[in-house]
Amino acid sequence: MLIILILLSQPYEEMSLMELLDVEVIAPAKTALRIKEVPASITLIRGDELISNGYATVAEAIAQEAGFYLNKNMVFDDMGVRGLSGGMRGYSRGLKILINGFPISYKISSLKTLGVDFLPLESIERIEIVKGPASALYGADAFMGVINIVTKPEAFATTEFWLKDGDDIFRGYQGNFGIGSKKGESEFLFTAKYGSIDRSGLSAPSESPFVFSGKSENDMESPSFAYLNYSRGDFTFSETYQRTYTSGEFTDWGQLTHNNVISFEHLNAKIGYKKELVGFQSNVEGRFSFGAPTSDEYLSTGDVGYLYMEKDVAYIGGDALFEIRKIFKEGEVMIGADYSYDIYSLPNVYRIETDGDKMIENRYPPVPQGDTAFINYSGYLQGIYRILPERMLFAGGVRYDKHNMYENFLSFRGGISYTLSENLYVKMAGGNSFKVPPPELLFSRPIKMYDGVLENPALNPEKIYTGEFLLGVSFMNISFLTNLHYQKVIDKIELVREVNVYRPRNISTLSGYGLEIELRGRFPFEEYALRIEPSLSFSYEQIKNEEDDVITDVYPPIMVKGGTLISYRNLNLYLRGSYIDERLCSGINKSKNGDEEYYLSSYYTLDAGANAEFDILKGRKIVTSIGVDNIMDEEFAYAGYGGIDVPSGGRWIRMSLTLK
Repeated sequence: MLIILILLSQPYEEMSLMELLDVEVIAPAKTALRIKEVPASITLIRGDELISNGYATVAEAIAQEAGFYLNKNMVFDDMGVRGLSGGMRGYSRGLKILINGFPISYKISSLKTLGVDFLPLESIERIEIVKGPASALYGADAFMGVINIVTKPEAFATTEFWLKDGDDIFRGYQGNFGIGSKKGESEFLFTAKYGSIDRSGLSAPSESPFVFSGKSENDMESPSFAYLNYSRGDFTFSETYQRTYTSGEFTDWGQLTHNNVISFEHLNAKIGYKKELVGFQSNVEGRFSFGAPTSDEYLSTGDVGYLYMEKDVAYIGGDALFEIRKIFKEGEVMIGADYSYDIYSLPNVYRIETDGDKMIENRYPPVPQGDTAFINYSGYLQGIYRILPERMLFAGGVRYDKHNMYENFLSFRGGISYTLSENLYVKMAGGNSFKVPPPELLFSRPIKMYDGVLENPALNPEKIYTGEFLLGVSFMNISFLTNLHYQKVIDKIELVREVNVYRPRNISTLSGYGLEIELRGRFPFEEYALRIEPSLSFSYEQIKNEEDDVITDVYPPIMVKGGTLISYRNLNLYLRGSYIDERLCSGINKSKNGDEEYYLSSYYTLDAGANAEFDILKGRKIVTSIGVDNIMDEEFAYAGYGGIDVPSGGRWIRMSLTLK
């Protein structure tokens, strides 16, 4: 984890924990509802919390919440939720990521990057996290949750530096900036970031079934991201551009080859217009997306006989959405429809020979795959009804998706909340969701000569059914939240060994339950200009394969996370730690280990940092910060998939200077 303490924005700072329950969020129902009355598991992370608690990225902030586990693989981290992770090349596919309600993903693999190559934290007003199925509202990929990031139109400029133990102490830098304004009905924000970081010098963990000598080399990551948002009255325009450049020293297909470069770019744009007509509120959106690998990509597998592999794949697509809403005294009803049409240039893999010749991979059908259309259209109905004003609320909906590449699906979700008193509430919710197989699995071509991943056009969507019960209470300066949930996954996609390759198949049915407990405190000592905010969470997940009663791999059954923030005038100090239980190795690595299971050892982390804010001329401020990740320099492993697991990375120091 890289430590960042930058901009101290002030929204919600004077609120008590009880008052925070009345903050309105959008993500769970696409309409403003108070946290305590939303019949769903909802967590709010404020912008000032992101900064003052020393988070480096959105991914790290979310991973500190109960029920989330971030499996870091030095390429594209996979965010798991409630006992379920994406597996090999999972890429956080189980989450729907929104920026101001606008979905963001790299559609070829349904990859979501929430790390250093994502939105700068200084631009974030709040993060709304919804745990549980949400396809009834958001369609495909809202499998295990939705994360909606709400931005703020503020100006800033930040310079950050990374340091690490070793001969080469200086390891990287990053620059973030934002330009924003809000005047009347107009709001504007442009924010961007660019950086470079060297992660070289890491050895493969000793727990891995394969032994690799030496250490990682040329292990660079260079993130680029830009976001533009403009609104005036009922009109909005948004655009994101993300360019990822990262080495692949610990990929499943090119471990420690020292030459891997994975690089792609994707652009998403949206135009929206809202209008009230004869008592109805309407919303119309048009969206455009594009994505493809860049010319910097260099896939070195370590196979003998050629230099590297080159992947030829791209997509371009358009989406249209229409919603109409009627608001009543007791609630509201929304009817919506959306349509998407994506053209994929299906993946082809070429060998670049030592003499420079380019040859299509000839071990599989040598005829290049052409363009294919992915077409989806859906209709949905959502409703909110206040059974008892200020006390009891019901919300639910149903959605039908029809797609030309996989089976159709009917999604539903419903829940009820009851506020017993100002500081005590209960919720019950249930529903289902689905996750579509991305083009990368439907029409894959293997990168590696052996142990490559083949295609399976007959894959069906993964389905999940859940039910949960929540109890929340706030008293004095303490809040307590507990969640008990049950879930069942049908048609789980797993990679199955076929001779010397892998093929994705729908083979598993998983089921199990989980418990989450969260405790937070907020103790202001106004006479000393002091505030102390401790937090502690516990989560337990037990998910098993119904056929052989084997627990799911990679995900830790027990996690304990906590920390303390101490604020004194313009100074913040934080201490944050976590305990992660042992995890079963991935199924791929089990096969590499003679089909014998092994466990990655449990571990703990401890991070700390501080920052100070100073006023300068003309109302400007400077914020200086320093943070240390993994203070104890603990060595542990994350789950890998190519016969090698991934090292933790050791101790890092991060410093920054921000002008705002």
